[in-house]
Amino acid sequence: MSDTTVKTGPVRARPKETFDFFHDERVRSVFYQLLTAGIFGWLMWYLVANTAHNLEVRGMNTGF
Repeated sequence: MSDTTVKTGPVRARPKETFDFFHDERVRSVFYQLLTAGIFGWLMWYLVANTAHNLEVRGMNTGF
């Protein structure tokens, strides 16, 4: 039979790893996609609002 001995002593835990938000590739990719989509959405809104305002100022209609 094998001799099993149990060592008793202080248990050393590994330090908790810190999560660096912008150094994680998945987080960075989602962040940049959301940023790009937000900028694109704002640009589309700006162009439509500006065009509608300019047409209204000049008294023009967009209908056929």
